[in-house]
Amino acid sequence: MRLEWRASMSVGDKVLDGQHRQLLALLDGFRMAMAAGQYEAAEIAILEFDELAATHFTAEERLAASGDLYASVRHVAAHRSAQAHLVGLRGLIAERRNDEQTLHDITRVVFDIVIDLFSHDSDIRQRLQAPERRRFPRFPGNGLKADIAGRYTEVVDIAVNGMTIADQLASGSTLIVGLVPKIQGNLQADQRIEVSGTVLCAANGISTVVFAPDEYEKMWSLVSRIWRISTAV
Repeated sequence: MRLEWRASMSVGDKVLDGQHRQLLALLDGFRMAMAAGQYEAAEIAILEFDELAATHFTAEERLAASGDLYASVRHVAAHRSAQAHLVGLRGLIAERRNDEQTLHDITRVVFDIVIDLFSHDSDIRQRLQAPERRRFPRFPGNGLKADIAGRYTEVVDIAVNGMTIADQLASGSTLIVGLVPKIQGNLQADQRIEVSGTVLCAANGISTVVFAPDEYEKMWSLVSRIWRISTAV
């Protein structure tokens, strides 16, 4: 089975996608070289893979770090796992064998590396699809409620350009949200503002809403006011 890049693997960035293509090609070249007993060529393929992977991992980890902590940690862990697997491949090259068991072991380790490369790329894809989020700090909901068509739901976190709420909405839908702070268990109706937005994505009872750009100034006022009040009580 050849290792080939497919469109479904794309994260939406030409540089990262190009690096993924090259990394897969190098792994595939390594497997073929080992099967043919071309151990020097196999060593070169792994050396080039290691050098490119270091650059690629740095770029992905920097991007993942701009999102939530959990996404960053699991991305780094996957990359360190891939680097550990490379040590195993170098050991197999050093044995200078291409018998059936060795080739089986090589295939197993190579596919472990592929899993490490792609298993958490949905985090990167999401960051790239909404790059604007990286420029704005996000804060915990702190009791903030979102009124959507008369139904109140908890705000998980919020920024000037969007928020995450504990409700399953229809992806792609547009809506008007009433945002009302809750202080000491009481909704502050006099602090309510309304903002328009679009549901970017929704899964597992959580929805991400992106605010319209012309709402940003209003949101700066709300965010600063709510957290000033919340931290004072």
